[in-house]
This record gives sequence, structure tokens and C-alpha cells, in this order.
Amino acid sequence: MPALKISFLNYDIKSVAALTDSAIRGIATQYKDKVQARFFEIELFAIRDNAKVLKSIMSTPGGICAFIKNHLPAAAYNPSCKCYIQPADAPLIKCFTDSGSTSKLHCVGLAICCEFFNNIGIDEFKPDVHTIRFLNRINIDRTKAEVSRNPIDVREVGITVAQTLLKPRAFVDSLIWCLCADYQGEICTENDPKCYLCKLKDVPQLCREFPNRTQIGSNPLGAATRFKECNLTRTEAAKKMVNAGLPQRDTDEIVTKVYGPERTPKVKWEDIETFIKANPSGSAEMMKQSGSSYADTYKYMKKAGLAQDEIDRILGEVYSSSNQ
Repeated sequence: MPALKISFLNYDIKSVAALTDSAIRGIATQYKDKVQARFFEIELFAIRDNAKVLKSIMSTPGGICAFIKNHLPAAAYNPSCKCYIQPADAPLIKCFTDSGSTSKLHCVGLAICCEFFNNIGIDEFKPDVHTIRFLNRINIDRTKAEVSRNPIDVREVGITVAQTLLKPRAFVDSLIWCLCADYQGEICTENDPKCYLCKLKDVPQLCREFPNRTQIGSNPLGAATRFKECNLTRTEAAKKMVNAGLPQRDTDEIVTKVYGPERTPKVKWEDIETFIKANPSGSAEMMKQSGSSYADTYKYMKKAGLAQDEIDRILGEVYSSSNQ
């Protein structure tokens, strides 16, 4: 949005870093009805705070370029394309995403960091909602082994695929993204995937399709079974079945038959509170993966006594990184 770029001083790092809280809130108010973003104000503050981080890096010898080069192996640099191909970049990722790092970028998790790397010439595989969904739907090694939904694990799978194909990580990432994303291929989408257009269906042992709304309605038990094979949680499976028009009572019955009785262990609030305080980022990630909304996770973290700015930072990182 050109107007927002102007409001943010053409993204000049030093100028953006100097913006006050009131200035950020003013920009958020100005554009709130023009931008479709759930955490718009949080993201605006993150831009300002990240500008401060980058400004600090700029002040070091050699600036940002030297900082990045010092964390990457020189042998991975390909002068013909001016990119780092399949680099050992874990230390650099940690710099920008680890909560204990002085170079941590706000609202930047693993997926956004990998996308950032691809944009600046560092070959990466981005573990976002599309790649996580795709790799959990296909039987990638034909052993029916489940692929974790943890972004760290999914990135490793993507890197392995790229190495096997002797292709850049970004090449594999782009192919999956184009196959899955809205306004791109729109084939392996979250709801109503166009499996009839996908060539993977020609290899049944590789992919046995993903239930669309019609198939859920005609064979709900088979759909629930397939959801479990694709590593969906019982909450995610139930949500898709209800959204397809299946009555809640029937959904609960079928999901229980496939996933087993729902476990409801009695956990004391004191134990939950202790865990949240000991590992706020990890607990927020666990709550998100279990199906908790942003609002629910916020409520628990607030109840545990975490500071407002810490809650906003953590939830901004955990929930915004899954919507790329």
C-alpha cells in the first residue's frame, strides 16, 4: 500500500525506529478500515521495534551485510546467482527468532524468517500453513509415516526433499506454495481442495486425496479417518466436519470413533500457571496447536500474570507466523 509506505517514512530504518508509540497508534487508526489484518496495530509496532534492531546492527562494523555474512558459510555462496544455496543458516535463524537473542525480530517466527531469507538471497524452505498442510496430506516417503506439524520439523523435511531433488530449497518451497496458495494454483487448498486437478492422485500410494465438503457429507467416517491420516487434530477434524454441514452430535460421535475417547485429564490451574510462567512462548505455541484461539490464549496468559507487552509480543509471534 503506497500510502502506508509514505506514512512509514518510505521505510527508512532510522526514521521508522524514531517513531513514538502515539505516532504508531495514529497510523493504526488511520488505516484500520483499509487494511485486512487481525493484528494490524501489533504488526505496526513490530515494524518500528524491528527498525530499532536493524539500526543497532547497522551500527556494527560492516553493517547488516557483514552481520549476515559472518553467520553464513562462505562456501554456500553462489556468485552466478548471487545467493547462498542450501546454506547452514541455523545460527542466523536463531539470531532473528530466538527470544534470548539481542537481534530477535518482533513478530518474526521461523516461517517469516525463512521467507525473509528467500527475499534477500538466502536459500530457504518456509514452514508455513501451506507447506505444513501439503506435507501432511501426501505420503511423501510412501511409508504412511506422519509428518510433524511443528514448523522446525517441517522445514527439515522440506530441506531433505530439496537435497534429494538436487534443487534449491526455495524452488521446492515455491512449487508447494503455488500449488496450495489462494490466487495461485489453488489446488491443495485448506477447504475443498481440487484433487481432480492434481497429478499426485495418479499415484494412489503417494496421495489418496483430501475430503472436500461433498465427500465429508457422503462418507463422514471415511473423511474423519483421512483427516487423522493427514495428522489433523481431533479439534481440526471436527471443525471441518461441522463446517461441511454435519450436525455437531454426529460429528462428535464419528470423531470419537476415529480418534478415540477425548482425554480430559484433571489439571490444576496452579500447574498451568507455573508452566506458562516458565515457558510463555512454548505454552502459547502449544495452546495454538491444540486449537485455542488468540483470544483464549491471551486470557490464560493474562490470568497467569504475564505483562501486557510480553503477551502482545509472544502472541504476535506465535499467531501471526501461521498466517503467512
